[in-house]
Amino acid sequence: MLHRTGIELFDAVFHEVAAHSVDSLSEDVLYENAARGLVKELHDPYADLYSPAELASFLRNSIGNSYGGLGMGIEQSGDEVTVTAVFAGFPAALAGVQIGDRIVAVDGESTKGWTPDRVSAHTTGAVGTPVEVTFARAGVPTAIRDRMIRSKVHVPSVPYAVMLDAHTGYIPVQRFSETAADEAARAVARLRAEGASSYVLDLRGNGGGDLDAALAVTNIFLHANQPVVSVRYRGQLPQLLKTRDQGDETAHPLAVLIDGGTASASEIVAGALQDHDRAVLVGTTSFGKGLVQTMFPLDGGWAVKMTTGRWFTPSGRSIHRNRTLVNNRLVDDDTTPAPTSLLGARAGRPTYHSDAGRTLYGGGGIIPDVFVAADTFPSSARPMLRLLAEHGADARRALADVALDVTPAVSASGHSTYTDDPAWRAAFYTKLEAYGVKVDRQAFDAGAPVIDRLIDREVARRAFGDSAVFRRGIPDDAQLRAALNLLHGAATEQQVLAAADLIPS
Repeated sequence: MLHRTGIELFDAVFHEVAAHSVDSLSEDVLYENAARGLVKELHDPYADLYSPAELASFLRNSIGNSYGGLGMGIEQSGDEVTVTAVFAGFPAALAGVQIGDRIVAVDGESTKGWTPDRVSAHTTGAVGTPVEVTFARAGVPTAIRDRMIRSKVHVPSVPYAVMLDAHTGYIPVQRFSETAADEAARAVARLRAEGASSYVLDLRGNGGGDLDAALAVTNIFLHANQPVVSVRYRGQLPQLLKTRDQGDETAHPLAVLIDGGTASASEIVAGALQDHDRAVLVGTTSFGKGLVQTMFPLDGGWAVKMTTGRWFTPSGRSIHRNRTLVNNRLVDDDTTPAPTSLLGARAGRPTYHSDAGRTLYGGGGIIPDVFVAADTFPSSARPMLRLLAEHGADARRALADVALDVTPAVSASGHSTYTDDPAWRAAFYTKLEAYGVKVDRQAFDAGAPVIDRLIDREVARRAFGDSAVFRRGIPDDAQLRAALNLLHGAATEQQVLAAADLIPS
């Protein structure tokens, strides 16, 4: 039997496919498909091959801070892409684009079957260049065609920072972009000037981003030359990354909020602050993405990304939790139910120690010092939640319609402490039916808490901005309230950590 080398086998298969496959493909496409198959067979859930357009989109969405675009959020709705957000002052808003509009063509090319990434790749580009987008709008019989000029769109990492009371500043870091550290440092300085003597750093839902930005944010709260994270590569000595300078805010008490959406660079920040006893962590166990991805540039503007190492906190805890890619979804290899208490979160995990000797827990993800589950809606509201999820685009259109009707009066009041009107909920029901969504009245009434909160958030955002949405949601935020209770009256971080130890686990 003739033995073939791998190269010989590939060449033979490629020749036969190119010559005889009933569905003819160009040689370029065959080579690209082969390259993508090679990357897929690594069984690395974070590995990928990027075309030039895909690479630009990846860098913009995961690391970049600004880009040439239209200033609108989009998502999939069936085989169409629908507008889910329109940002004031940018081309889409100036052109009159509305939430719920469906993008049906870009530069004359139909978008039927396109993904949001593909639409984004065509609508973004160099600042100052034109793009024509055609929209379909409910109740408007003809398509709406707009020619817009791409402008620089800035997506802040710290969208706002506010005083929660006379002594506590709140800083939400939503992503680690190139400007995250500067934004966070400015927020700390401003809040300190307003009287802050303790801080809440909110990393919930922050999926990571730029490592250098995460290191710089950590540096705000630590002393110079303190270890932040180590990375272990195959066949190489570990690399230890440390803070560079003396932090601007190293003394006042700090609480950090984390949850299952806190991942990657965010876990590096949270883990370092916990290891050095610089912050009390409140919430639920973080996601557990502790793998290092390296982007290798290729000829022609292509790039391949693959896992090359693992992240460890200063105490030696591995951040990563093993997962398998199943049907394009990451599935946790540990099938045990999610813990509902700190004891459950710590069970069976290896132990480590902080600088001060506190016991910490490894095994993947960052375990909080105080376990607080997020507030949830009652089970009676679940049917309405499912209905809204199934009819996402129409539900958002109905929500936007109600908010557009009532926001002028709310704005005119000048008070973000307004009271919700039950008539808003009734109007939402009418709007849903107008868009063809069949709503069971009993399920709708049982889902009142869900509906009222959705309407309230949309009205508050339109009338007074994101910070008003946050403030109005504080009574429903058990994790934030727990952090505030720990910080209340504490003069040092040691006092905060001691108070956390007294909370039943």
